[in-house]
Amino acid sequence: MSLEKILFGVAAIATLGFFMLAIWSPESLAPNPDWDVSDGCLGGQTDHDNDDGDVGIKYHYHPRLRVIVDGEDLQIPSNTGIDQNGCKGGMRWIHVHNSGVANNQAFTTIHIETPSDMNVPVGSFFKVWGREGTPSLTDDNKFDINGNGISDWDEYDISMTVSGNENTLFESYVMEDRQDIQITFNKK
Repeated sequence: MSLEKILFGVAAIATLGFFMLAIWSPESLAPNPDWDVSDGCLGGQTDHDNDDGDVGIKYHYHPRLRVIVDGEDLQIPSNTGIDQNGCKGGMRWIHVHNSGVANNQAFTTIHIETPSDMNVPVGSFFKVWGREGTPSLTDDNKFDINGNGISDWDEYDISMTVSGNENTLFESYVMEDRQDIQITFNKK
């Protein structure tokens, strides 16, 4: 058997393996989230050693988020992530200017403005919004959409779609420009 045939065979097997992985376990190909992005601040004063939070913006994009709790849209307040503790007088790298529900739109536009190319997970917005637990999908990670201190995983059946397609990464899902992300919480 020639070296050329062996290399072709190895390439074919690797390609087949990649396609099988992409079909049966697409989450394993997902980028690693940058969890510290929720602490970033544009302008204003941070709580980190009195550093000036004014950094340049290199990336600016807009996924859209809709949260439904027991069949009702949950309003994401306007100015979420703007002029809050840890970023007084500025904006978090992940923030909202206007609420979608308040503007008669199902989805709220999230502004992601970062100084470098970062993998911004949905959970980082929930942290800025004050509706999350810890930044990994473990038993310690708790959506807390209603702020009652009880894990929403214990209270609700939770589902998520991204641009109409089911997604099971939930808080770890890395958002992209112009995606419609819908998270639905139904009481158990």
